[in-house]
Amino acid sequence: MKPDAKTTPGRGLSFPDWAVALRADDSLSPGLRESYRRTLVDFLKFCQQRRAGATVVLAREYVELARLEQAPAPARLQEWKDGLNWFFHRGHEASSAALRGVPPLARSDLGRTDWEQRLVARLRLKSVSWRTEQTYRGWAWRLALRTEQAYLEWIRRFIFFDRKKHPKNMGVAIGFVICREH
Repeated sequence: MKPDAKTTPGRGLSFPDWAVALRADDSLSPGLRESYRRTLVDFLKFCQQRRAGATVVLAREYVELARLEQAPAPARLQEWKDGLNWFFHRGHEASSAALRGVPPLARSDLGRTDWEQRLVARLRLKSVSWRTEQTYRGWAWRLALRTEQAYLEWIRRFIFFDRKKHPKNMGVAIGFVICREH
């Protein structure tokens, strides 16, 4: 069984597709990719032996133990650290992209209007639960509807206040402002 972050119990980074992501990373040379792969396989085995998830604390402990046991050259030690940093950075990117807690169909629902899309993006950036997101979206739509109704009521009152005159006949200042917007 190939070790991955998902098979390790306890709290830690869950990045089961790390090997696929590593192979697909074109920013790394083939030799560096292989070095990272070996480091990560050994690190995840180390996590399994400890019965713990892949955490930064365990990564530091792994590097320190491997340094004491193997006494690698400084360049090799830096490769290990870079490989573990790659794992945690890419793993966090992958887990944030997965939108935990959001049902699969809701992941594509980013909102109907620009303001709703901005609201959804901000809520997902703050990692609120899907139900909380739905609640906030409902509140925002009710507020938007009430605001629109209030504007329409103000316009209606304004028209009746000026005895249903056409904006061009209301006077210089008001007629200019209203006609300029159309």
